[in-house]
Amino acid sequence: MNSSIPKTILFRADANAAIGSGHLMRCMALAQACSEKQMKTIFVLSSSSQDASGSKILHGLDIRFVSAEPGQLDDLMQTAELADRHQASWIVVDGYHFGESWYRNLKERGHRTLCIDDGAHLPFYHSDMVLNQNIYADEHRYQNRSPQTRLLLGSPYILLRNEFLNHPDRMRKCPDQGKRILITMGGSDPHNTTLDVLKWLSKLPIPDLVADVVLGPSNQYFREIGLFLSQVPFVYRIHQNAANMASLMAHADLAVSSAGTTSWEMAYMGVPSLLIAIAENQYPVAEKLDSLGAVFYLGRSGEISPERAQQEIMRLIGSPDLREKRKCIGQALVDGMGRERVVREMVRSRIELRRAEEGDCRMIYDWANDSNVREASFSSETISWDTHVKWFRNKLKDPKCEMYIARNEEGEQLGQVRFEMDRNDAVISVSLSPSFRNKGYGREIIEMGTRKILATKNVKQVRALIKKDNFASIRAFEKASFEKSRLDECSEEQAFCLVYRKQSGENHAHHH
Repeated sequence: MNSSIPKTILFRADANAAIGSGHLMRCMALAQACSEKQMKTIFVLSSSSQDASGSKILHGLDIRFVSAEPGQLDDLMQTAELADRHQASWIVVDGYHFGESWYRNLKERGHRTLCIDDGAHLPFYHSDMVLNQNIYADEHRYQNRSPQTRLLLGSPYILLRNEFLNHPDRMRKCPDQGKRILITMGGSDPHNTTLDVLKWLSKLPIPDLVADVVLGPSNQYFREIGLFLSQVPFVYRIHQNAANMASLMAHADLAVSSAGTTSWEMAYMGVPSLLIAIAENQYPVAEKLDSLGAVFYLGRSGEISPERAQQEIMRLIGSPDLREKRKCIGQALVDGMGRERVVREMVRSRIELRRAEEGDCRMIYDWANDSNVREASFSSETISWDTHVKWFRNKLKDPKCEMYIARNEEGEQLGQVRFEMDRNDAVISVSLSPSFRNKGYGREIIEMGTRKILATKNVKQVRALIKKDNFASIRAFEKASFEKSRLDECSEEQAFCLVYRKQSGENHAHHH
């Protein structure tokens, strides 16, 4: 086994009636992927999550409790102490009550953190990685982050648990007349939206209707719902604290669901869904999925007209074509590989930038004279050693030049990135060690260098001049959010000029 693969991953998340169980479920999915790679996983929950921890799904996990108020300093100390004791390679944190200082403190203690996020709610991101699996996530929400922070954004990173990924009935064909309806409002259903949906259904003329009613571990309306169901004209089954969600989804012809983590599971399983937002963080998810045609968004809980909801349920249940269409769009969005992609990023070596020094002269000389580098340069003749030494010493002394060497955790030197500054403008040049080319490091070194120069110098824009036919380099810069500019902005006629402009709100000379 590769010695750089992390051994222990610590997860810090909570679940209770107020926040539901989505945070814990996401962590659970990532933990399962870690276990497949022979990593040990430990869950740290606050004592307020004790009810939810009785959930059947969590059976067999290594769970520890912290006695502190969630998100406070004492919680941080206990979590960090557990991470130290178990020599955790990563601390995965999922929850809105963990503030900026949480991540900063963990970083200062030398811990690597992965922040699972939704609304870009922190003023500044210190973690090594930020994972936002929501379909609306984009880089502009995370302008204020440390130069080392890697972003994993959007639906390619959606985390699904084993029960969904391994389910045999995922590709079931939609029947002509739908009759099985799944109702699920997440871990707690704070507004008792389940009862609203049951009232809508009780008035509908659906032949042979069977309703699967899922009540999460923190649902507090069990008796009221049971009482109402005892008088309905259709067949129903109550599933309290269900451990077989994937099977319920696989056999549903239609679902009425909250727009939380469940909406991704539904999309993957191909369940045509009507979504209701039962919390503020669900509005953008539901709206975006609706605009893509993957679901129908009924609206916010408590604000939905019963007539309109009933109309939409009847329209969807009566149209196999519409259900099939929704199913295909949903399954195209969520491919089930999200958690693998995240683990791959976690085991990849961490990169850091250090300032170039006198002892790097020979190494940079060898990189610069590599045949591929010369070919991509504007002057392709070989550089003589004497010329290089003189040039290198001048660059180290020049206050308008910043030169960094990128290295990984194993101490291997990956490449160099250099900035030549002129007032608010900097020109970037990058070269990689021949043994680390075509491995995705180019983009990462460009991103880290650019963020570092914007954060520490009074630079407003960074420009790259690249030969027109150097496609690999152009692609690396475009992936790092540089944009092609007009050709005539460049002094070289055969070059593209790619520009990264500092965004408003991007950290200005941020020193931590």
